[in-house]
Amino acid sequence: MDRKQRKELRRKWLARLLPPVATLLIRLISLTLRLRIHVAEETWKIFEAGEPVIFGFWHGRMIIMPPVWRKVCGKQGKPAWIMVSQHWDGELITRTVKPFGILAARGSTTRGGREALQGLIEKACQGHTIGITPDGPKGPRYTVQPGVVRIAQLSGMPIIPLTWAAQPRVVASSWDHFQIPLPFSRVSVIFDEPFRVPAGGTEEEYEACRARLEERIGNVTDRMEAEAQARREEGGLAALGKWCSGAVNRIEEGLRNALQKLWTPSSAKSTGSLVLGMLLTPPSWIYSLVLRLRRELYRRGILETKQAGLPVISIGGVRVGGSGKTPFAMWMARKLTERGSRVVLLTRGYGRQSKEDTILLTPQELARQDPRDCGDEPYLLAQNLPDVTVAVDGDRVRATTLAKQWLSPDLFLMDDGFQHRRLAREFDIVLVPGEENLSEAACLPRGPLREPLSALTDADVVVCVNSDGGGQDSPEKSSAPWWQSLEPDVPVHVARLVPVGLSRVEDRIGVYLKDLAGRKIAAFCGIARPASFFNTLEGMGLEVGSRREFPDHHPYSESDFEELLGLLAESDYLVTTEKDAVKLRSYALPKGKVLYVRLDLVLEDEPDFWQRLESKGVLLKKQSRQGEESA
Repeated sequence: MDRKQRKELRRKWLARLLPPVATLLIRLISLTLRLRIHVAEETWKIFEAGEPVIFGFWHGRMIIMPPVWRKVCGKQGKPAWIMVSQHWDGELITRTVKPFGILAARGSTTRGGREALQGLIEKACQGHTIGITPDGPKGPRYTVQPGVVRIAQLSGMPIIPLTWAAQPRVVASSWDHFQIPLPFSRVSVIFDEPFRVPAGGTEEEYEACRARLEERIGNVTDRMEAEAQARREEGGLAALGKWCSGAVNRIEEGLRNALQKLWTPSSAKSTGSLVLGMLLTPPSWIYSLVLRLRRELYRRGILETKQAGLPVISIGGVRVGGSGKTPFAMWMARKLTERGSRVVLLTRGYGRQSKEDTILLTPQELARQDPRDCGDEPYLLAQNLPDVTVAVDGDRVRATTLAKQWLSPDLFLMDDGFQHRRLAREFDIVLVPGEENLSEAACLPRGPLREPLSALTDADVVVCVNSDGGGQDSPEKSSAPWWQSLEPDVPVHVARLVPVGLSRVEDRIGVYLKDLAGRKIAAFCGIARPASFFNTLEGMGLEVGSRREFPDHHPYSESDFEELLGLLAESDYLVTTEKDAVKLRSYALPKGKVLYVRLDLVLEDEPDFWQRLESKGVLLKKQSRQGEESA
């Protein structure tokens, strides 16, 4: 039996075993749920008359829809029909919902969709109730696709927006944020007022109808979320939950501070820090050994690298965070674009919630994305690089394949790519923080190094980045002996991150520094090296009072936002980094009171830097490219 046959046999057995188990679990969970069901008055009249309807609900909230439908209006009459994809997971869903009196028309937007849609229209005309996820099966999340509106238009049936919210619940990291209520959860369910689609109309009217339906379902979802949250806060376990959350945060913050002191040679070491250092030294040695072995296997070709088919320039570092990779990647992408190159910027999107697929952040796609889904740094890069597409994917090889298919780039710029050896690169740029002596640093977890400093011998260029605008004038003047680990032919450049002003978070409009003179300033950030940010503010002449540090890539929550509003209440302005600012866009900020710092990068000996790239054959010289275009 070959591999394909084994796979088919395994799927066959899973298709028999999993659906009954899933059906049983849904039934058991639904029996424990404390449901609070709202049915709009006009909708209830339709149910009492036994008239068929179209239920529209988000893909991520489908799990309890079968028992809810069965409980409210599905005990009698004809079975309901839903659209399910023709893939294997669609077969599992079809078998799972069948015991609830729900049948499936198989198809999706990419496979068999037209036939399934036509089948649903026929069932609707025969008087069957229809259930459809307007944003399924692959999104975009919370976006109504045209199918549900078309069914309503041709059948004359009303659409009933249906949604729920539960506390407590589990939210998956899938594209649809699939939600599962925990046993004994409190669940708020709403069958909203019917939404009717006119039989005729122009394409513009049809699109306006689709947009109104999308807004309606979004609004009722927000209402149920607010009700579930209110009921959660009223519960007797709310105080215990807050205490536990606070305890976890305090432990996390204490551990983070202990590691920061341990990683900083100049900081005073307490007995606890010394003990922690001793405990972390053996795993640090093991980690270092594994990283050395891994890099050597790639050097010898034992571990295979994949070719992108186009030049790849990697920007990376050896330190965990705080090396200036994001601003350098932004600067590099702008410069390459100015030189006439079509650039696609590759990034893994650290901390993003949706990790399954490649996200291509074009200017059009950016308006529909949430920084929590694509990652704060990719969103920041795309927001500042309108002429560059940012490809977000942990699998950089897959991202290059998709980008070549759709975007026709000239080259790839890989952010945070020094340790990503699987994708071959033509030029390696490695950044190091200029004001930190890395010679005394250890590898994780004992120190902040991602891998031993000996890896710098693989760099084509090392860039020493001074994030506070001061410090070292040149690497040769540094007394740090880690430069000795470089090969003689590895050049070192110096770059500075220079603050160029402040902007308002809500609209990105600049603010004059003189307007902040004498004002009380509070500052916060969620970056790897917060001290450099606070030093930058002081270098700009700002008198910073209250300060709040969050972990790097911190996803700001409602409680964090309330804490920040408390800081602002005691100050005139609240200042943060641009990376943190993009994560606050979904909150109702006081206008003109929350600002972020704009930074620019200045590279010394810039002509020599580009000459090295051209000498490696990575870039065509600008005059050569222009000559080819004119020919």
